[in-house]
Parts: sequence; structure tokens; C-alpha cells
Amino acid sequence: MGFLVAHILLVVSFALALRLSQSRGHDFFLMTGTNYASGLVVGIVWVALAGSASVATSTILLGVIQGARFSLAVIAIYLLLVRTGVGITFVLLRLSVIVPTVASIVWFGERPDVTTIVGVVLLLGSLPLLVGGGQRSNLGLRVWWYWPIVLGTLILTGAGLIAAKAFVEIGEITELPEYVLATFATATGVALVTFAFRQRIQVDPSAPAIQLVSGRRHSEPLLLGVVAGGINVGQLLLLLAALRDVPGTVVFPAQSAGSALLTVIAGYLIWHERHRLQALAGVGLAAGGLALVSL
Repeated sequence: MGFLVAHILLVVSFALALRLSQSRGHDFFLMTGTNYASGLVVGIVWVALAGSASVATSTILLGVIQGARFSLAVIAIYLLLVRTGVGITFVLLRLSVIVPTVASIVWFGERPDVTTIVGVVLLLGSLPLLVGGGQRSNLGLRVWWYWPIVLGTLILTGAGLIAAKAFVEIGEITELPEYVLATFATATGVALVTFAFRQRIQVDPSAPAIQLVSGRRHSEPLLLGVVAGGINVGQLLLLLAALRDVPGTVVFPAQSAGSALLTVIAGYLIWHERHRLQALAGVGLAAGGLALVSL
């Protein structure tokens, strides 16, 4: 369980790094792009040092899926952070636990007990409450893309977690450097495209684009991106290590419960985020469901 605990702490650290970048007015996509480019450098160096001669196509494909999940989810995070705050945003992302948990049951033969099933039902019930009640200060940002972004992000994040589980089940540990390289090469490629069109990705159309996407200094987002890149590589490796030791039906709900609740607490303590009672009820229901599936 040590790998799992360490993974949860790094997931929360990455979430807070993104929130810090957004709150300080950094060029958000410069920071996140630097994050993935840093991971790419780690992957290139690792592959070069490992000197692998060949790699399975499945390893590359699973890495590509993981990388797409990383980079596309960041766009959704950017759009949701202003709308809902860091706490609710990352609770929503953690609800994607339903997807890999079901996959662990159906595809990998892991059988849940009654408690886990009840927990999943509570998770599903919490989703309308969470997406229906945003952060109090941003209730005016009612946009047509909110539901599609939430649902698409849940599916995409779940697919990435399934890719991690699949690599543990069918991949070779010797191909881990190539998996990491494929992951961050894909994420960096998508990030480059996103960076080029970043001024068109707006949350509040009344605000000047330059205020939303331009940082005061380039050094801060670059440095924060490098730090986040190290965190991102570490959390991925720890997730894979945890999945080798603990069933996915335990790992996915446990990491979701821990990271979601710690992020909500951090959002409250650091940024003083306040939410409507409807959203708080959703957090409570999600916490109950996550606790049950973690038993």
C-alpha cells in the first residue's frame, strides 16, 4: 500500500500545481506544456540508458492512450477550474474511477463485493449534484459545454487508467521506459497544438484573452512546469507499481477517494473556495461512495 499512498500524495501535488498556475495568472498552457516536455526528456534519457532493442506495439499504443488522457484532460481542467474551483474539479475527475473499476471487473476478472457495488451507485448519484452546483463566485459562468466537458473528461480519464491497468497485465516491465516515452511524447504533441490555439480557449468571453493566457513572467510557469513534470512521471510510475501489488478494484477507488478529499481540503484551506450546499452534498455522497468501494 505504500506505493498507493505515495501515488495519492503526488496526484494531489500535481492538482495543486495546476491550481497555483491558474491562480497566479500564468500562461497555463505554457506551464502544462513544459510539464509534459519535461516528462518527455525523462523518457528519452531513460530509453537511451536502457538501450532496449525492441518494444511491443501494445506498449506504445497504451502509452499513446495514457498521453492523450494526460494532455486532453488538462484542457478540461483549465475550463473547469474557474467554473467549479480546484476541489469540485478534481472530485469530478476522480469519479472516473467508475470506468477502470468496471473494467477491472469485466476484463480482468476482479469480482467486487456488495459494499463496492453500493459505493459505485453512490458515486453515480453524486455526479448530478457535483456538476449542477459550481463555485459560488462563478455561478454566472453558465455555458453549454459544461456537461460535455465533464462527461468527456470522466470517460477519457477512465480510459487512461484502464491503459495503466492493461500495461501492468500484459506489458513487460523491461518496456516501462518505452511506455513512459510514448506517454509523454503523445502528451507533448497535443500540448504543442493546444499552446498554439490557447487564446481561443476561453472560460469567460467578456475577459480579454491576454489576461487569461498570458503570464507575468515566463520563468515562473517554466519552473513550475518542470516541477510538475517530475511529479507527473512519479505519480504514473507509482500507479503502475501499486497496480502490481494491489487489485485495480482497490487501487482505483482508493486513489480517487484520497486524492479527491485531500484536494477539496486544500482548496478550502489555501484558496478559501466556497461551494453551494448542492455541490457540498455531492462531495459528501461521493466521499461515502468512495469510502465504501475502498473497503
